[in-house]
Amino acid sequence: MTRIVKLACLVLMVLMGSKKSDCQTDESGKTERLDIKNEVIEMRNRLALFLDDADTSGQLTKAKLEFNNKLNHLKDSVGNLLKQQQQEIEELKIRLKTLEDAKPATAEVVSVKFDNILEVLYFDVGSFALSDENKVKIKKLVQQHGNKILQLVSYTDWVGNDEYNRQLSNQRALAVQKELTGEGVQLQKIKIYARGKMADENEKLSAKECRRVEIRY
Repeated sequence: MTRIVKLACLVLMVLMGSKKSDCQTDESGKTERLDIKNEVIEMRNRLALFLDDADTSGQLTKAKLEFNNKLNHLKDSVGNLLKQQQQEIEELKIRLKTLEDAKPATAEVVSVKFDNILEVLYFDVGSFALSDENKVKIKKLVQQHGNKILQLVSYTDWVGNDEYNRQLSNQRALAVQKELTGEGVQLQKIKIYARGKMADENEKLSAKECRRVEIRY
């Protein structure tokens, strides 16, 4: 640090001497300015060499390389984790679909099991949104049975806890109720029965078919 201060002072003195020489107009003054210019260049070169030698151990360069290596390693780790999680999600989707397809049921089985069912609406996993297909079914049902007192019996599959499934089945029934009233059915003619999840021992319906709202009369 003392060397830097000395060199800086030296450069400053040289520059000050250069300013003084600018005021001289004779030949000796020109020679003096040329000498000072050469000395300034030499001082700059010496200062640059000193700065290059200041990190002779390479600690700064080594620290930069180490930081970059750790940063790249962290990026790779996060990327691999995301890929692994995405793969696990895809595998779970495949397993769920396999379980749903393993227990097929026909419409005849449903109609025999339950009485007075006008229509059955099915929902996606964890959803109470009405599909376009369900909306078409409701529209046709209102045209034929809009004057009846309708019962909305809502279920979920058996995955998840009881409280969550009761809330979800209620949300599905309310979604159907809103669509029915939008088609002109009077609100007082609609009864809601949110049953939650179907019994685990139900062997005739797949998980997909348990996510349903039955419109009865």
